[in-house]
Amino acid sequence: MYLPRDDWQTPVSTLMRGASLVVIVLGKGAGTLWEIREAMRILPPERLLLLVPMKEREYDEFRALAGDLTPGVLPPYRRSRALSSRIRGLVHFGPDRAAEFVALRRPASPLEDQLVGSLDRALWPAMVRLTELELELERRADGRHAEA
Repeated sequence: MYLPRDDWQTPVSTLMRGASLVVIVLGKGAGTLWEIREAMRILPPERLLLLVPMKEREYDEFRALAGDLTPGVLPPYRRSRALSSRIRGLVHFGPDRAAEFVALRRPASPLEDQLVGSLDRALWPAMVRLTELELELERRADGRHAEA
């Protein structure tokens, strides 16, 4: 999808509101910082996932740059066994907006695809929280329908 350079924020915000999960790849551009701020403003925190395509030094620079743009503090970098991937980790948020950095770890089995296996394990806590959020929203909606 291509968006106009002068008015991309409105469609991005609209897309975020309709998404079950918003995934943002970290980068130092002003647009990325705006996207994170907007996502934290309009979404339940469990519906935001940040992919970290950087090593520790670059991530620390990003954390300093993001500073007050993110509610709370982005968690420190967590090292792991080297994985041959640009994605080094991910950050997901709990309902209280507490952030957790999950490093991608090389799978123990050489038969498992490294990136897929690593992402599967790293995403598990975030996906469980997202599922719980969706179930709670469905329960609330069912309760409103029963009252009507």
